[in-house]
Amino acid sequence: RRKKKQPAREIPQQLGTGIGLSMTTGKQLEATAPAEAAVHTDSEEENAEEEEGELKTDRFDIGIVLKCLPHLRQLALTYQVRNVGMNFDWSLFQFTRKDCAQLARGIHACQHLTELSLTKSVVDDHRTCVLMKYLRQHTGLQKLNLSFNKIRDRGAKAICRLLEVDCPTPLVSLNLADNLIDEEGGSSIGQALAQNKRLKELSLRLNALGDVGGAA
Repeated sequence: RRKKKQPAREIPQQLGTGIGLSMTTGKQLEATAPAEAAVHTDSEEENAEEEEGELKTDRFDIGIVLKCLPHLRQLALTYQVRNVGMNFDWSLFQFTRKDCAQLARGIHACQHLTELSLTKSVVDDHRTCVLMKYLRQHTGLQKLNLSFNKIRDRGAKAICRLLEVDCPTPLVSLNLADNLIDEEGGSSIGQALAQNKRLKELSLRLNALGDVGGAA
């Protein structure tokens, strides 16, 4: 017996998808966004297809904006959906892989950025790895807040690369509160901290580190 093919779901016109955004710049802006701008990459990691059946709700390419803000000092982002109404669907709250790649490249272009906050955006391990690939080359970032996300052990290990002795990122504050990091991730962070002398603040509250992860 053949199964009927389900019609593709569409995002209603009245549904607004957006980014909660706040930023601080070190001086008055003089640059303007180009009339046409696009970011293309052949990287399989950054442009991997979303899982089958998921709605693709990519947001505005914030990388275009960030490239026009070379003196940006602080950036706080939350990827969510506004005015959902009766069209609620958990998949609408996704921070897509394309969103992540665009943001990562935009942050890399802002080498004066000292504080980055990306919270309540369902950032998982894959997206964390993409972000760390670019943040590890950032020479100005001092404070990183990835709290209230979905980061697990693999993501925690990727973040540990920011704590390595030879990493040029001068990180002094790291907030990973309320994620899904357990014993393995906690142990990796502990080992990285044993060699790190720069980090002054670390929050791992509301993670299931257990005795092993906590002891590390």
